[in-house]
Amino acid sequence: MCGIAGIFDRHAKTEERSSSLQAMMSAMLHRGNDDSGIFQDDAVSLGHQRLSIIDTSMDGHQPMLSVDENVVVVFNGEIYNYIELKEELSSNYTFKTQSDTEVILAAYRRDGLNFVHLLNGMFAIAIWDKVKEKLFLFRDRLGEKPLYYSTIEHGLLFASEIRSILASGQVKRKLNHEALNTYRVYQTVWNPDTIIQGIQALPPGHRFEVNADGKVAIECYWSLNQIQPVNETSHAEAKKMVRQELERSVSWRMRADVDFGAFLSGGLDSSIVVALMAKQSERPIKTFSIAFEEEEFDESEYSNLIALKYKTDHTRLLLSPNDFLKNIEPALKAMDHPSLDGINSYVVSKVTREKGVKMALSGLGGDELFGGYPIFERLCRSASWRKFLPQLKNIPGFSFIKNRWNIIQQEKIQTMVSKGKWESSFLYALDRSVLPAQFPLPFDNNFWSDSPKTHLMRSLSIAEMKSYMQHVLLRDADQMSMASTLEVRVPLIDHQLVEKVIALPDALKRGKYPKQLLIDSCKDLIPESIYNRKKKGFAFPWKAWMRGPLRDFCGQHLQRIAGQEEIIDLSLMTKWEGFVNGSDAYPWNYFWHWIVLSYWMEENNIEW
Repeated sequence: MCGIAGIFDRHAKTEERSSSLQAMMSAMLHRGNDDSGIFQDDAVSLGHQRLSIIDTSMDGHQPMLSVDENVVVVFNGEIYNYIELKEELSSNYTFKTQSDTEVILAAYRRDGLNFVHLLNGMFAIAIWDKVKEKLFLFRDRLGEKPLYYSTIEHGLLFASEIRSILASGQVKRKLNHEALNTYRVYQTVWNPDTIIQGIQALPPGHRFEVNADGKVAIECYWSLNQIQPVNETSHAEAKKMVRQELERSVSWRMRADVDFGAFLSGGLDSSIVVALMAKQSERPIKTFSIAFEEEEFDESEYSNLIALKYKTDHTRLLLSPNDFLKNIEPALKAMDHPSLDGINSYVVSKVTREKGVKMALSGLGGDELFGGYPIFERLCRSASWRKFLPQLKNIPGFSFIKNRWNIIQQEKIQTMVSKGKWESSFLYALDRSVLPAQFPLPFDNNFWSDSPKTHLMRSLSIAEMKSYMQHVLLRDADQMSMASTLEVRVPLIDHQLVEKVIALPDALKRGKYPKQLLIDSCKDLIPESIYNRKKKGFAFPWKAWMRGPLRDFCGQHLQRIAGQEEIIDLSLMTKWEGFVNGSDAYPWNYFWHWIVLSYWMEENNIEW
């Protein structure tokens, strides 16, 4: 786990590239301070900040060169199947290190660009091939590791963070107004766009190539949409497959030469991950959870249950809302890209790292893959109520929804009723939007994959993974954990597991409980009370905070952003005054995402 940066520019002097690269690396020291390195030649400068997890010796130093020094690699992430690959590749390559980085070199030397198909892991990889005079960038299949780039006059900049590219001084710190449409509706920005004009994200599962003449090509090497549905699988076969793939995935992600642990929330996903870790470890697993004084969203009863059952070395951190309040500004400062969420990830990562752990496993992804969110059940059941929607159009003013929901919810319902047709992709996009529906809904076939009626959950999983998971959860997991120099691994979105589960028909995934297939596959690992209960969910008292201790902070940043009349709702401050005086016409997140954007822009000196 590290940070990478690079410059491809044949017209720039080496010392000029070196100066820019040093600034880029300094901007992401938090991503890895165990080691650093730079490679320079006539066209390319590559930089690396290292957080040592596998082969912590200097043998793992990057940039790493092949034996003949014709190929150079820097990479951020982990290749989990490096042991198996090393054995496979040893007949064609003489290994000198125990690192997974050298496996990338060996695989590329044997298979060329197809080497990426061998890798199981999370990664952002840059390869400079001196003979071909080409620079190649690769991003992992599910988007666990970020990779940003910017095309400049005579070449290219790339890095693990947006702030690193900005630190080069070669890209203007200017807001991307076109990306604001997505930010308004979904409170995040989707690949390949970012919030900064001129900086793009390489989409997951894609390869980027720039040749000696500066010509650029981007190709997709893996896509969720390409996973074809299957029907001829029994429930018993599906359960056996899921269990075997989970055991392998967790086992591979426990490969490390440093102390590691796991986040244990008390929910189904993290409980299963910890259980599988415990069964494969000779010593107690270190687990970390956050407990709350407020009973309505405290789940420590369940995390304690798993910790006791598997005799983990458990750290339970009891926090009050004021403890989180103190971490809001540090968490906002840690953001590389503005996001509505992420405070929780920041706090638990900070605590975990302070306990001496450099790597932790997370249960992220289980809801998206196995259908844990309520939206799965809503859409799967929607066929029974969609036929009544045309009748609702005849009710004047939709009076039945007045006084029941806030204005945003009312507008979403009105949009749904007046649509005229209600395909699943539209209902999904509307359901996932969090701001008034008069804004465009930038949700296209890139995010939605049509499936047979028996595989609607396939389409929903693909949509969840390509939108919310990639652009909120995984982005937050990366930026908030790396702020504390902590690596987070996510076994539930191992691509081999994902390919097999997404392909299964709905009948094997749905049942009495959400994530029924996951429960059935792991019932022997967890007490029934873990899954046979109402999910409390993780929530902060944002409304009370924003009307109380955060009122001045929020008002200041809203006032700053409300001045941009060509972009922001002109009545924003009027609505804010109503909110702080007790009106619930607009929810707290209607304001908070603008506050986050305003703070982030000020912190990073971004121009409108």
